[in-house]
Amino acid sequence: MPLLFAAVALGQEIGSLEWFRAEWKAAERLGVPEGHYIEYSILTRVPGDEAELERLAGIIEGKPDHPLRRTHDELKTQIEIGPKTTRYRLWYGGPSRWRLSMTHPLHLPAGYEYAEIAYNGPRTWWMTPKELRLLDARRPPEGRNPAGLISALPHYINDWLAMGFSSGPLGITPASSVVRDGVWEATTTSATGQRVWRYSGRVDGDRIYTDVLELIVCEDDPKWLGHRKAWSDWFDANAIGRWAAARVDSIDADGLAYMTTVLHEIRPLKPGELDPLLARPTPNGSDPVRGPVTYTSIVDYGSGTAETWQDGERVTVSLPPDASRQPAPAWLKPAGWSLVAIIVGALVWFRLKKNH
Repeated sequence: MPLLFAAVALGQEIGSLEWFRAEWKAAERLGVPEGHYIEYSILTRVPGDEAELERLAGIIEGKPDHPLRRTHDELKTQIEIGPKTTRYRLWYGGPSRWRLSMTHPLHLPAGYEYAEIAYNGPRTWWMTPKELRLLDARRPPEGRNPAGLISALPHYINDWLAMGFSSGPLGITPASSVVRDGVWEATTTSATGQRVWRYSGRVDGDRIYTDVLELIVCEDDPKWLGHRKAWSDWFDANAIGRWAAARVDSIDADGLAYMTTVLHEIRPLKPGELDPLLARPTPNGSDPVRGPVTYTSIVDYGSGTAETWQDGERVTVSLPPDASRQPAPAWLKPAGWSLVAIIVGALVWFRLKKNH
């Protein structure tokens, strides 16, 4: 993948340490590109097989509140229908104007198979098959901050378009870079020097394709040692003027790809494409993304009311005074809720691994 071409343009030798540092600096300026459509999926997996599922079933039998029941249920779902997957479609006009469509196939209760969120300044709506929620983005209910839904996306963008060249909270910086016989190898270190990562890739003309990034030294937290990222399925994203890795796998030391991010499409928005997607869906109307509107209740946090209807009868009630502070159900919080979710996801993996 050609990265940002900054170093090559300056006459620096491709694969040199100077080239690596320049590309790293340029990559850190990446963010979610305004005026673009981005479609992607996040897949998460838990460790275990059918034998482990059978073992867990024996432990939790007759014990509905057993702490391993959730572990059992997650593994059972994974074996039956595959990894937990959320597909996202984002029409991004900018930080205060976007539409996000999320699909959660088969992993959530009926009526919550998808969520649609439109962010238009402070006016925000959030729709599921059952319900429409009206929010003020300046004062969102706990667990339903719409901006949090895409706060992890810059991290994914950096992975797909720039091989994870980012300092991040650990203050990572390039340490070495060399090309031998068409093979590129490089290392990066954390600010404390307690962690070291190794990049392995290949040179093709004026391009470097990274294959694997591995954590090879981890003195401060050894459980991460041997974890890797792998890039694959390169394609020419000519609509945005660069190449991209369509798939990035996060892999543990035992070889389990516990998280996969897949970039399906990225392109500029068409003129006027976003405007109709921000319009609030009306009862029994039609939405440009989901088609016929099916929700039968509206929760308005601004007015403090909830309205439901069935068989033509409408009932309006006042929300409890603390309704805006009630957290969202855990299963309504999608993968990628925030950059913290990436860390939390890995910690959940360690919990599951320990339980198994």
